[in-house]
Amino acid sequence: MFTQSVKENHTHKEGGFTLLGAVFVASVVMGIGALGILAMTKNSSTTVYGENAANQARTAALMGINALTQYTQQQYTASAMSGIAAVPVGTAVTQSMGAHGNAPLANVQAAVIANTYLNIGGIPNQNGAIFVQSTGRAGPYAETARAALTLQNNKATGAFVPTQYDIFARGTATFNGGVTGPNTTIGVGGTATINGGSTIGNLDASNVTLNGTTSFTRIRAENSVTAHGTPQGTVQLGNNNTLPTSNSNVTYQLLTSQETQQLNKNITQTPVINAAGLQSFAGLQFTVSNNTGMITVSSTEATLLNQSLPNTSTPIVPGEYTMGTYAGETSAQQVLSQDQIKSLSTAICGSNSCLTYNSGAWSVGGGFSSSFSAFLYVQGSITVHGTSGTASAPLYLTIAASNLVQFNASTYIKPYATYPNLCTLTADPVCTGQTPNTGLIGLSIVSGSTSGGSSGINLNSHSGIYGSIASIGNITIHGNSNTTVNGRIVTNSNLTMDGKVGALVNGAQSANFGGGSPTTPPPIVAIRWLRWM
Repeated sequence: MFTQSVKENHTHKEGGFTLLGAVFVASVVMGIGALGILAMTKNSSTTVYGENAANQARTAALMGINALTQYTQQQYTASAMSGIAAVPVGTAVTQSMGAHGNAPLANVQAAVIANTYLNIGGIPNQNGAIFVQSTGRAGPYAETARAALTLQNNKATGAFVPTQYDIFARGTATFNGGVTGPNTTIGVGGTATINGGSTIGNLDASNVTLNGTTSFTRIRAENSVTAHGTPQGTVQLGNNNTLPTSNSNVTYQLLTSQETQQLNKNITQTPVINAAGLQSFAGLQFTVSNNTGMITVSSTEATLLNQSLPNTSTPIVPGEYTMGTYAGETSAQQVLSQDQIKSLSTAICGSNSCLTYNSGAWSVGGGFSSSFSAFLYVQGSITVHGTSGTASAPLYLTIAASNLVQFNASTYIKPYATYPNLCTLTADPVCTGQTPNTGLIGLSIVSGSTSGGSSGINLNSHSGIYGSIASIGNITIHGNSNTTVNGRIVTNSNLTMDGKVGALVNGAQSANFGGGSPTTPPPIVAIRWLRWM
């Protein structure tokens, strides 16, 4: 039999609830040995009855603490900080459980003895704690424990948050003289190869190969580290490895079993990357229908594009236009589309024929125009030939493509959502009211779709990407130190990096790669520490 009640020590009506069932009681008892809480400390003359009674008393004490933890969680779920701050001293639990094996009937009395979350001047103390004391009794035995309950980060996966790393490659990663900041975090599911001249931050990987003169803040390798040349830094190995001897340049350490398991979990995740999930934000869309290229322009995008059109061009109006003859179009519609496509091409890349489409591949000849700004969705691949933007005047451009995104020349772009006064002057798709969508403020390029297709991102030398990039396919960044990405780099395949990573721009950490808006699970009430009295 199992009974329980909780009551608060004030004049409000008492509330009872049942928190723990017989299945939980059984699981607690079965987990005692693994938790190390009920270690048998009696001497050899202690009877089986006495040992079981003492264990039963401790189990009851733990159940009391658990009941108050769940009760506190209920108050936080209902009223957030004000709820947890309102749990008064004296809130009590009384419960009992039937005899178990050779142990007698047990009961517990537990109560809140202090609450430092309590309001201070009407504002809850964010860094408080609730202190509880619980005494379990079984037969002649009594066991008492105290515990501190605090709000702790919820490690559950949110609707988004694709990876915790600034740079992540689910496959392999090769750094050829690339440079990252000392605090940059890197995760690699396969082998990470760091070649001579590379300077990196904190690297987690399955296997690591160090070649030549390399330096790093810290490396954690689950399976192996192979060092050639003169690497410098701290290396931590998975607990199944034999620890090499440290030297003047490299310090070797061994991870615990728990740390090794967490490392494996971190580097073997598969981030959510889906360009199609971003299509609704695009004011300029390159799509395909019946094997024919289509261009869709929003009212905001039409206004921006018209600013760079010469007076001799037909003004761009919002709508959908075909790249060639489309079945069912009248001659008038064909003329309109042809005129609009010429104007669109002129505004996008400088001439009326520089934008082309062929068999799933879009091509931009000569690079994007110096005044081109857009959130561009591409169905298929896109290759940009020629310089786009400059270091002093980067383009306001975000690209989400279902397939490969390739730049064959110097490219400087910053997220379209940061275009000055965009949301106060227009009703652009990236805006939520008068502010940009938070998941788009730091987003530059997304390649790949959950519906399949070959994807990837190729950046040429002498480039600057002031936002995060992500691809289901491979990412290749050329340019040694003359190409910089000021955002996260995430790929579900392989990464080859000759460039460097600069300081992350605003919003880069929470960039939406098409899997939904970034979310952070709410905190949970958990036991910070527990001590037997």
